[in-house]
Amino acid sequence: MSINRFDENGVTFLEIIGRVDFANAAYLEEELKKCLSENRSAIVLDCSQLDYISSAGLRILITYTKKTKLVLLSPSEDLKYILHYAGLDKVLKISPSKSELKKYISI
Repeated sequence: MSINRFDENGVTFLEIIGRVDFANAAYLEEELKKCLSENRSAIVLDCSQLDYISSAGLRILITYTKKTKLVLLSPSEDLKYILHYAGLDKVLKISPSKSELKKYISI
């Protein structure tokens, strides 16, 4: 997994590329911790290139949803299915496109 980061108007975008699994979920958590320590107004996780996320990764998403404005951007159909099946689509903010992010955050 790799994570590209950029900031736009106080919002941090983290583009996740590859797989989030037990072996590397801590890296995602470290990036989210950095964003929190910088008092970003919101964090957007660009999931358009996310191939897989394990239960360890899902736990991190749930944890940080409670700590900050966290939005998942452009999740794949497979990821949307997993989130729906686990009932997390009711807990997590999910935006199908960047143009629709304004429903959740101001950028």
